[in-house]
Amino acid sequence: MTLISVAPQSPIVSFVDASHSVTDYVRFGLYDGAFDPPSVLLNNDGDETKNFVGSDSRRFFVRVVDMSTMSTSATKRRQTKMVWQTYEDDRKTVHDHGGADPTITLVETAAGSGIFESPWLMLVSDPWETQKVKTTTGIAGLGEVAYGSGDYRLRLASMFGHIAVEYPAGSGDRTFCQLFRRGVADERRNVPVQLFILESLYKKYPLLPDYVLGPDLESARRVYARMGMWVWSVVDPVQAKTFKKVTVGKESLLIIPVPAGVNPDNVTNDQRDLIAGPIPGLLASGASGTTGPYGKMALTDTIRAVYVGGCVDGQGVACRDMDHMARACRGMVLVADAQGKIGSDMGSSLAHEICHMLTDAAHYVDPPIVGRYHGASNLMGGGGTGVGSPQRLWDAPNANYLNQSETMRKSHYIRG
Repeated sequence: MTLISVAPQSPIVSFVDASHSVTDYVRFGLYDGAFDPPSVLLNNDGDETKNFVGSDSRRFFVRVVDMSTMSTSATKRRQTKMVWQTYEDDRKTVHDHGGADPTITLVETAAGSGIFESPWLMLVSDPWETQKVKTTTGIAGLGEVAYGSGDYRLRLASMFGHIAVEYPAGSGDRTFCQLFRRGVADERRNVPVQLFILESLYKKYPLLPDYVLGPDLESARRVYARMGMWVWSVVDPVQAKTFKKVTVGKESLLIIPVPAGVNPDNVTNDQRDLIAGPIPGLLASGASGTTGPYGKMALTDTIRAVYVGGCVDGQGVACRDMDHMARACRGMVLVADAQGKIGSDMGSSLAHEICHMLTDAAHYVDPPIVGRYHGASNLMGGGGTGVGSPQRLWDAPNANYLNQSETMRKSHYIRG
């Protein structure tokens, strides 16, 4: 009799989405199952249906099929460990290492089956979330843990990066999964924005460009990264020859003079056109200096964000298509009240006004059956602080049947 040698089979690691389908990409969590109205307190219950991770529409888990652990004598479900981290696009540079203990417990689906699954997991775009938000372990009776502890279920990620699962923990064998669908059907998008500061404001607050191109732009970037949209600053090379250009790191903006007839500390409706006149939003296609994360792009219909001392509309205003179609200011947003916030968290005024432009709509209106999609926690709603602050965007229709994610992707201000 001839004996046949069978090589041991390597474990099969799979990523499984909210519909329980194996997937080759995952997305950021939206916190769309996180808050019960009218509260902005985080749902962090042991019951996954009442947990902000376990009920998020973009949650996922990891499944491991390890035939080497199959057993006919096992009488109860066993547990094992994996390491989960996030990486940059090169799959070499760690984005979030997971802290002191980056492991997650996998529980066997049936005694002796050799099939192990993690609890629901979620990716976030803002470091604040992993620094301040605790999660349950997803295992009955083990309570809440903070970042750096085993079984912590959040990881900070990049929309250009990957998740990496190391199984068995400590083996060095990693399986990667990309963020967002890529390739021919790449679902990621660009949101190029021209940034300007009125000269009078710049002279009063010379450090304002550092704030605008630093914390404020980064805040907007984190908000839209959750939807697979990359916000970045662009400068028209023609305008750069006329106005003062300020560059901080890789981002730039222009300092523009205050047009005659404009009160920079209280810009009125009629004065918007005067500001917009010298800074047209319809830039030449293929203009130099327009290379972004996806290469060369045309800059026609590019959002213009102008920082002013104040405006009659409060902290900002967006000149949306629907009610500014024939005006010079169409496509421009004004951001006010920034000068007093240098060095602090201004909030999300820039991100908020950009969303007005991308959706061509007003503020978020709660749907008839609110569920957990309520305005108090939405970027276009109002109220809330901390993790419940209005920085969330939903992939579900509101009372006006407007789906923020779908609508933004159809905007002519978006680049593919």
